[in-house]
Amino acid sequence: IRQTMHRMEQSFLQLWNTKMGSENDESGKLHILRKIKKSFSYEKYLSIVKSAKYRRAFTAIRVAAHKLEIETGRWARKNNGEKLDRSERLCTLCKEVGIENIGDEVHAVIQCKSFENEREILFQNINDRFPHFDGLNNQNKLLFLLTIEDKLLNEIARFIHKVLAKERKSLVFPSH
Repeated sequence: IRQTMHRMEQSFLQLWNTKMGSENDESGKLHILRKIKKSFSYEKYLSIVKSAKYRRAFTAIRVAAHKLEIETGRWARKNNGEKLDRSERLCTLCKEVGIENIGDEVHAVIQCKSFENEREILFQNINDRFPHFDGLNNQNKLLFLLTIEDKLLNEIARFIHKVLAKERKSLVFPSH
């Protein structure tokens, strides 16, 4: 029985690794998770983040199970029925003030002007503990935030919850 269990476990791990794909693959729903999760194992953030709603938001951004435009745009259609290209899935919060940015996880957490004040406070707290943070590019800042195992994680998860909880307008495309 032990040998059979071991083979089943190895088979599952091989399947998991195959399904996850290459960490260099930027497409699909799991593009962030592929970069931060290297093995099938328990994630420490699940124990560190105390609030269930903040933990859910933190998990949602890691696995792209959220309602940012990059995801909702997968199902939106132009008036002619065509699917939206990734570049057309613009942040509706920024679009309201005349700024066009792709509404993805990096933009929402690291750049979106709607959360500038809260983010500035959070990033100052992170920079105080991790001075190298400020020198990271935006993609690596997001990856750092999603992999940190520090007491600041509760603050980060609270901020991510705020970002994901903000109501966004539907992606609408006018007729040409």
